[in-house]
Amino acid sequence: LEHLMKVVNVIGCHGRAVIVGRGANFILPPQERFAVRVVAPFEARIQSFVRRFGMSRKDAKRRILNTESKRRAFVRQSFHENITDPHNYDLIINTGKLSINSATTAVIAAIRSGQ
Repeated sequence: LEHLMKVVNVIGCHGRAVIVGRGANFILPPQERFAVRVVAPFEARIQSFVRRFGMSRKDAKRRILNTESKRRAFVRQSFHENITDPHNYDLIINTGKLSINSATTAVIAAIRSGQ
């Protein structure tokens, strides 16, 4: 965790980077980062895994639930935070409602409006 925090802080100091996961929004100060949480309906995520990885629905569901559980536990144990608490994010995007292009446009617009 100490090494992770050092690496994320170095990246944060350089700026103009996208850090996916790793609890970066709990490491970097709020005034120095823009935290986005991307969500989607559970069924949409299952279908995406089935298509992308050619796995069964059962395996996709198990993998998604396992990954979510590990992510929640990592954030809870490492930062004493709830990964699903909306107050930990500046923007939450639901890709069940927005395409990837629309979501990207929304994130860029939100970042630019805060500058």
